[in-house]
Amino acid sequence: MNRCFFFIIVYNLFPLNLISQKSNLGRFEINVTQGCSPLKIEIVSEDVDSSATVIQYDFNYDINNPSFNPSVSSKYSYTTPGKYTIAQAINVDNTEKIDVIEVEVFESKKIDLIINNCLNNKLELIISDDYYDGFNLYVDNRFVKELNSGKNDLEYGVFLDSENKFHGIIKGKFNNNDESCYDVSFSVSSINLNSKPFIDSVVVSDDRTSFSLFYKPEKSTNYTLYVDGNIDSTYFSPSYIYFNDSEIKIFNKTFSDKYVSIEKNYLCQNEKIEDKIYLLYMNTYEVEEGVRIDLNYDNDFDSVNIYKNQKIFSSSKENNVDNYNLIKGEEYCYRAVGYKEGKKSISNTNCIIIKENHNPLPIANTFSPNGDGLNDEFKPFPRSVKDYNLLIYDMSGVKVFESQDINIGWNGYYDGKITQGSYIYILNFVFDGKDVNQRGKFLLIK
Repeated sequence: MNRCFFFIIVYNLFPLNLISQKSNLGRFEINVTQGCSPLKIEIVSEDVDSSATVIQYDFNYDINNPSFNPSVSSKYSYTTPGKYTIAQAINVDNTEKIDVIEVEVFESKKIDLIINNCLNNKLELIISDDYYDGFNLYVDNRFVKELNSGKNDLEYGVFLDSENKFHGIIKGKFNNNDESCYDVSFSVSSINLNSKPFIDSVVVSDDRTSFSLFYKPEKSTNYTLYVDGNIDSTYFSPSYIYFNDSEIKIFNKTFSDKYVSIEKNYLCQNEKIEDKIYLLYMNTYEVEEGVRIDLNYDNDFDSVNIYKNQKIFSSSKENNVDNYNLIKGEEYCYRAVGYKEGKKSISNTNCIIIKENHNPLPIANTFSPNGDGLNDEFKPFPRSVKDYNLLIYDMSGVKVFESQDINIGWNGYYDGKITQGSYIYILNFVFDGKDVNQRGKFLLIK
């Protein structure tokens, strides 16, 4: 009981000093009293009477339950955040005596850092944090300066290497100790003002839920990404650029976003350079005449190409109807590419399975058998088919021509004469293992 009373008296008479690294009675000193987990503690010095026959340490001493559990080492590592008491026990004249020091262990928490790279080799380091006591800045593993929460300026010209860049680390600290605390690593390259356009293209996903933007970023530059004029994100580009084009995938929140732009910011000089590109959407559906292709965009493109199964189908910027070379049961995929000031806007791909035949073998709707060598025969464009058969009837239902060879067409003669007017044709053939029936009208012009 007497011994316990003595411990409490000592503790209350000598309040803990979290700034000093010495114990309450000054008999021992540790390397640090505050820091981040895991915090490594070491007894670095002792000032004990030479008559002491025992010197021991308990790194998890409880003053309210003063049982002493001696450690076999003068070093200890705290892995869990909290407050701990280190006690030293000595034996002088056969009387056990205790000296203590308190250690506080903090969790290593993330540091919110914004880097603004400026012209003339200047940097703004903006730290948003009220958790740490302060921050240490290292450049290429050398301590440079202390930083505070808020805006910190750095002129970094003296740190640039042969590749015009440098590597930095910012570490949080407690009581000037930053070991094990969270650190932010960054690399910065020197920048120059560049006003050239930098967006290359944008591609809408097939389901229209997202689109990918391709552009040429510059090293260590601050960017702001906008969608339809609203900020989507801000970011700082890396100091190494490995590819000519970089991709940013953006969620299409409305499924019909109109345009995307990137703003290049030289923040210290309040310089902004913007580049913009518009999105292009496609929708296809089958109508009686064929496949209708609707384009939706806000920009007046310089030109637009529509692709059918990866081949150019049309160069019209208006909506189109495809009614040639479409076979019932086959799938056809369409995509549009718009061009504006050297940029490409690539639409979503729309695929459709055809329910009816629409001129599976392309064939003219007029012909003129006048002997001029142009369009003198009525026949389809050549294609590799099997079991080919062409039947032609006049409007009264009289068969005027038949052919089983795709290369042989009707020259317009029936009963020794050519009669101008409308006719009906019926085509039967096998393509890609499928029986195809095609019919339509055409006009014979003398």
